[in-house]
Amino acid sequence: MNVPRLTFGVFDFHLTGELLLVSRDDSAALVQIAFLNARSVDTVLNRLSARLPQWQLVQKPVALEEARDALHSYLTGAVPTVLYPHDLLLSTSYQASIQARLLDIPAGETRHYGDLAGPSHGQAAGQACATNALPLVVPCHRVLPASGGIGNYIGGAAVKRDLLAMEQAL
Repeated sequence: MNVPRLTFGVFDFHLTGELLLVSRDDSAALVQIAFLNARSVDTVLNRLSARLPQWQLVQKPVALEEARDALHSYLTGAVPTVLYPHDLLLSTSYQASIQARLLDIPAGETRHYGDLAGPSHGQAAGQACATNALPLVVPCHRVLPASGGIGNYIGGAAVKRDLLAMEQAL
C-alpha cells in the first residue's frame, strides 16, 4: 500500500523570519506555511500529524526549493504573475470557500472581513482567515477589520503591516 507523503523544510526569510513549508510529495503543491516565530517545528508537525494521521511526514528541504525561491521572490517585492501550486487540504469546505475569495484580492489592495462573507458573517470570515494554512500564498494579510486598524495575523501584526507596505496597500 502506498502511504501518502508530505515533505517539509524550514527556511528563513528576512521579512517573515523562519517558515516551515509543507508540500504534497506527489504534486509538490504547498499545503502549509507555518510561521515559527511563536511555535516550534515539532509543535507544528505534531498538530499536522494529528490532523492527517494517514500521511507520512518526511523532511526533504531540497524538494521545496522551488517553493522557497517563489516565496523569496515575493517577499523581496516581486508580485507573482502565477500563483504557486497549493492544496487546501487542511481547510474545511467553508474555510476553503472564503480562502478562495482571498485569491481574488490583488496585491496592493485590501478588503474587509465582511466583504468576504457578507456583513453579518465577518467574524466567520475572520476565523477562516485565522485558520488559513497557506498565508502568503492565500493572502489573508490583505483583509482588514471594518472598524479600522491592521487586525490580527498568524505571523504577527508587524509582519502583516510589512507585507501590506511591501505590496503598497497601506
